[in-house]
Amino acid sequence: MAVINIQAFKERAGKDPEFLRAMRYYDGVLRISVGDTETYDLKFHDGKMTGAGPGDAGPATIFVKATEEQWSAMLAEYPKPFYHSLQSSAVRHDVVLSGTDATFAYLPALNRMMQILRMNRKAG
Repeated sequence: MAVINIQAFKERAGKDPEFLRAMRYYDGVLRISVGDTETYDLKFHDGKMTGAGPGDAGPATIFVKATEEQWSAMLAEYPKPFYHSLQSSAVRHDVVLSGTDATFAYLPALNRMMQILRMNRKAG
């Protein structure tokens, strides 16, 4: 079973006012990786998600990579300390978060992405 349901994320994020506002103007690829087994690319043009599916070998402006165990901890309904946000997970739990300007410009969107992924996981 996949740790992340990318299609459920696409559906929920596409209707989420907070995520849509936080992603406005973004052009590029946001890549989500679960170890070496799952990779997903979210493609955006001018802040609108134009695709979500299996990752390809193309460049990603923003990426998040974590093990299955790390994702499970981050997506828990009530995450343990330092798993509640991507920044603290990167600093305290070795989650790999890109260090690009886009990453930091879109941190509010990335944290909302985590909340949406958490809601999807809870919903099953």
